[in-house]
Amino acid sequence: MADHEQTQHVDAPAGEMFVWLADISHLPDYLPPVTAASLEGPRRGTTRGQRLRTTLERPGDEQGSFDAEGDVPVVR
Repeated sequence: MADHEQTQHVDAPAGEMFVWLADISHLPDYLPPVTAASLEGPRRGTTRGQRLRTTLERPGDEQGSFDAEGDVPVVR
């Protein structure tokens, strides 16, 4: 699996950025292959969190895009 790293300076208070980044609907704005993202309900299992559904592009692939699902744990 390939890694991706990118840095962007944002002139905003850290608290505002945390709230914006914590909103899963913004995932396509900063993660290149993601075209849609939403929370679909509680995480499976006993750990607190949410289930995440995304649509991702496959650059250079005739299939175009695919859906993926994963879990987002709550960390405090």
